[in-house]
Amino acid sequence: TASTASTANPATAEGEQVQPATCEEYLSAMAAVRQACAEEGTVPLYHYTMLAAAPFILGGGFRMSAQGQGDGGVYFSTLGPSSYNLGSRDYEDNIIIDCFGKERLEEYKGKHKLDVLFVYGVNPKCVEQAP
Repeated sequence: TASTASTANPATAEGEQVQPATCEEYLSAMAAVRQACAEEGTVPLYHYTMLAAAPFILGGGFRMSAQGQGDGGVYFSTLGPSSYNLGSRDYEDNIIIDCFGKERLEEYKGKHKLDVLFVYGVNPKCVEQAP
């Protein structure tokens, strides 16, 4: 799984890119993100996406979709990979069920649509639960 970590503005997708090759590198990158968020007074938000979308997000930021999950938009989770049991057999299922619903398991499972992770530090006042 490729990962991109950033504590920057999600509209511009500026920040540090990290592609950890080992569990130790992953844990170190996530610790650095949490530390940066703590220092900035922000909270980490997680955006799971496919590898093909990553260059577009990095190059131009997120673009609101007119359709999709919950009628479109850009969606983030307050839960990181560890919350979904990263490394377990159920990891991908857990993300899909939480973010998209059990009825979308077949659409996403095994199709590498959630292989890239963007992490952003956001002002906690801007975080609101989606309906």
